[in-house]
Amino acid sequence: MRKIVILGCIALALLAGLNLWTWRQLNTQREEAGALREQLALVRSAPLTRAETKALEIGRAAPQVHRDAMPELPGMGPTFSSNMEELFQDPEYLRAWRVQVRATSEELYPDIQRALKMSPDMTNRFYELLVDHTYAMNEAMSRAAEGQRDGAPKEARIQKEQDEITALLGPVRAKAWAEYKDNLEFRSEVNRLRADMGGGPTGLRDDQVEALIPVYRAASESNSKPSSPDDFIPSMETVDPAQWGRNDAASRERQRAINAQILEGARSILDPKQLEELERMTRRREELEEASAVLEQRPIQIEEKAAAPAPPN
Repeated sequence: MRKIVILGCIALALLAGLNLWTWRQLNTQREEAGALREQLALVRSAPLTRAETKALEIGRAAPQVHRDAMPELPGMGPTFSSNMEELFQDPEYLRAWRVQVRATSEELYPDIQRALKMSPDMTNRFYELLVDHTYAMNEAMSRAAEGQRDGAPKEARIQKEQDEITALLGPVRAKAWAEYKDNLEFRSEVNRLRADMGGGPTGLRDDQVEALIPVYRAASESNSKPSSPDDFIPSMETVDPAQWGRNDAASRERQRAINAQILEGARSILDPKQLEELERMTRRREELEEASAVLEQRPIQIEEKAAAPAPPN
């Protein structure tokens, strides 16, 4: 019994450390993903949306970044100072920088050509325009870092970029582009589902992908809950293992509600074989989540039971 208690304590300590590290990693990734999109500019004037923040955390679009262990983010390069201006005068460096920024944009918006119904030539020019806008943002940030006044107000620069996008895409596609970005998180989730389901009789068609995006959005928004560190772990000074279990159970319950709403909405969109495959995948994912919870919580429960005072004789 003493060995079980010791093992349980060790498991508890490891789990606490892992959860704290995971929370910090998530925060770091969210902050640096935001920095990446600010660096990319991608023609926004409003604050970054939840959709854009989430999209980089889904599938290959999520850059696994950590300041101490990972290379610089694409397009970030050196600190914004005089050496940045000097580097951009180097044609080889500038070409390499543009290649990297464009590759990041293509990963973030992989199906933009199909979604906006663009020709290959228009798609190529659109990606290049996004790179141009990122370069303009770079220049503005470099000047700001050196304490220099930007030649044009931010609002004027943003409006110029919007006008250039509209001139290239036309007003209809420009509006579709804004909607594409607004739904980016959910589009990424549906695209991941499409990849998981593969081809054959269960493969998703383009029209089904577009129809599922609002279903995913509605399910997520109707079951959303603001997150904070306390949703995942308690204070390290007052560790309450039971709170982990309660938070984890509540999170799984919300996810089950999201899954159920997605399945219900998908019934009118998917073919019978596709719906059957989605139901199977959903059940399997929920089973794995439950199994993971048992593996995490059972050592804690054993430790609590061992630490409880013995009943009076």
